[in-house]
Amino acid sequence: MKVAVMGAGGGGVALASHLAQQGFQTALYAPPEHAKNAYAISEQQGEIHITGDHPLTCKVDTVTLDIRQAIHGAEIIFMVVPAFGQEALFENMLPFLVDEQVIAVMPGNFATYPLQYMLEKVRPTLDITLIESSSLLHVAEIEEPGTVHIASQHKNLLEFSVYPEYQTQKAQTLLQKCMPETHIKIVNNYLAIGLNSPNGIVHPALTILNCGYIESTHGEFYFYKDGMTPAVCKIINALDKERQAIGKAYGLDLPALLDIIHHYYGINALSLRDFALTSAVHNQRYSAPTCYSHRYISEDVPYLLVPWLSLAKAANVNTPVLKSIISIATELVDCNFVKKGRLISHFLPSQPIVPLHLSSQQAV
Repeated sequence: MKVAVMGAGGGGVALASHLAQQGFQTALYAPPEHAKNAYAISEQQGEIHITGDHPLTCKVDTVTLDIRQAIHGAEIIFMVVPAFGQEALFENMLPFLVDEQVIAVMPGNFATYPLQYMLEKVRPTLDITLIESSSLLHVAEIEEPGTVHIASQHKNLLEFSVYPEYQTQKAQTLLQKCMPETHIKIVNNYLAIGLNSPNGIVHPALTILNCGYIESTHGEFYFYKDGMTPAVCKIINALDKERQAIGKAYGLDLPALLDIIHHYYGINALSLRDFALTSAVHNQRYSAPTCYSHRYISEDVPYLLVPWLSLAKAANVNTPVLKSIISIATELVDCNFVKKGRLISHFLPSQPIVPLHLSSQQAV
């Protein structure tokens, strides 16, 4: 079976190496911003060097900058690019997609909404399946061109939504085949997947509350062990409660952050501070952002926190911590994230999002 991974950053290269190790015919596509990494892997005859807990070298079948070549014949196509690049990549893929292909966006960050809208507008008769996850399979980063550091072998559990819903069994079978050691849980609710993203709960708040540390050390500190102090954990917990309150307004019983961490990594932490101090996965090396333009702000605020805020406003849920984090991030990098961000209602004008307590039907 051929699989394609669209994106040659840390998450994409780690996933491509995982799929190659499973024996799949694996194509790795690199957008222009990661061409340097793709060139290095190509010069290594498709070999990817992996460092971390399980160092090894594996080989992908194809490394290309050609979208058509990458996705041709692929049964499942994984889009592993930052959220701000998802729509442009999907637009470039659309002319070459064929019926029966499955598109998996990892992580989704509410991607199903805009991608579904684009599909219906550009190729309404194309019979494909769109799925999205709340997280990546690995904690990984590019160490140098051609080499990826994988901090953990894989997550124990991943949640996905599926569109259209009748393709759920097909999608789950494919995903489980690709990730046999990870429990695949289908949650057919796009909002639940986007609201369950741990990136949105942790990254922006942790970055903002460590501004001084980031400026004085240029990121040379343990982001979790050093950065998630008791006071910082208190703010993250408050944001987590607001996120759960938003979910409740839409009929969703969302797990707390500690429960998500347990399901992903098998860590039985007593508190967020306990997790920050004891997680081997998150404390292998210095991992703090070196600047404020890092994706923890530029991606997670507009594509996670802003959608959360739009849902909160529609449901009349009070979220002072969420609003404050977005406001501070806006001032920090001089960018209007609310205007720039992914407002879900923009993409489904025929299916407005209505809070559960205002409607007899759940609008997802």
